Amino acid sequence: MRNLSLEVEDLDTNLDNNIFQVTASSTLDGVRNEGMVVINNATTLSLMGDLTNNGIVDIASTGSNTVLSISDIGDEIVELKGTGRLVLNHATMDRVGGSTNHKLIQGAAHTIEGTGSVGLAAIMFENRGKVSASVAGEKITMDTRLEFTDSLPLPAPDANFFVRFGSDPDASP
Repeated sequence: MRNLSLEVEDLDTNLDNNIFQVTASSTLDGVRNEGMVVINNATTLSLMGDLTNNGIVDIASTGSNTVLSISDIGDEIVELKGTGRLVLNHATMDRVGGSTNHKLIQGAAHTIEGTGSVGLAAIMFENRGKVSASVAGEKITMDTRLEFTDSLPLPAPDANFFVRFGSDPDASP
């Protein structure tokens, strides 16, 4: 789907009832989300271009790899724009990735939160927004290829937040 705006008339301001379900692997290009996009278990949502997210994108694994990915046939640099949130819910199965020549930029007003992995030892990541390991007892792993740029202070690496470059097995929390 290209240049699509995912909008639902929101009469009660509850994003939970304005849901776009990704039930099979899909690709979006130049999309604006004003509601909630749920990437269901064992599916991949690929981005060919920037995503303006003023709602929630929920990576919702229940036990199988579930991925938000930068598409191999789109832009090599993709930005998460807007004031919304990318929510990861499963420490080992909720993933954000792409190929080694790709870069994900998180915009200044955007948030990545929850528990999961960003990078998959492949993409570069530039953070201008907020990253929050917001699930008690779990962590967000920033597992990027060679480049992690952050214009804001991040929490010190600890049990809830860990930055690793590449797939160095000695660099685990």
